[in-house]
Amino acid sequence: MLERWNQHVYDAGCKQGRGCRHFWGAIRKYGKEAFIHEVVRTFDNLSEASIAEKALIRRWKLRDSRLGFNLARGGQHVSSSIRKSPWDRPEYRAKCVAAAKKRWERPAFRAACTAAARAKWLEPGYREKISAIFKGIPLSLEHRMKISAANRGKSIKLETREKISLSQKGKRKNPDSIAKSAASRKGTKLTDEHKAKIGAAKKGKKLSPNHVKKIIERNKNRPKKTHCKWNHSLHDAYIVKGKRYCRPCQLRRSSTYRSKA
Repeated sequence: MLERWNQHVYDAGCKQGRGCRHFWGAIRKYGKEAFIHEVVRTFDNLSEASIAEKALIRRWKLRDSRLGFNLARGGQHVSSSIRKSPWDRPEYRAKCVAAAKKRWERPAFRAACTAAARAKWLEPGYREKISAIFKGIPLSLEHRMKISAANRGKSIKLETREKISLSQKGKRKNPDSIAKSAASRKGTKLTDEHKAKIGAAKKGKKLSPNHVKKIIERNKNRPKKTHCKWNHSLHDAYIVKGKRYCRPCQLRRSSTYRSKA
């Protein structure tokens, strides 16, 4: 039932094909959330269910467009163990994938798809709608491993990197987005293996003078810390080699040095 409903929702969005146009129009007008799915009754076999369906359609006059959306009289289901979706046939799937790849190789087609996608994301409320759909859906470990395996070893072209850099340059993140990102990472601890990988990836890399200058300029406007990590006040802190230490921490450091000596 859910598969058939999803097909109706898809057809309503595409506005193509011949069939339940009245039903599709109602889905577009009122939204899929306005429709409720309930099991009226269960039966032991298909013949009994077909007879009951036919009787209910006739009793409630569901073929009348003012009262329902049924086009057929009902009771015309034919049981079959063969899956009717053409996508289940490997040759059909391979043919569709090859045709899609061929279309994507055309620059005009790719530009049109990119422009349409960008315009869609700029529509008010579209981002929130997509976020609400995927929010709270956890990915299984198997799914995550598949994504990791698919992305492993991929290298982004220099041209693509430059495009990404230009598209993000000058953009400022929303404070709410920054707060959400920080909250999602809070409390997560990296494993030793993960830390070793990050260290190995950054080893030997040198920051460009321009990058260093940007970091310095960004840190100039940062507010100074008022407390250390142990929550001691830094109001009258000691400054040692450019670093600020609170009095309790500095006394502890001094006693540690004396005990080692």
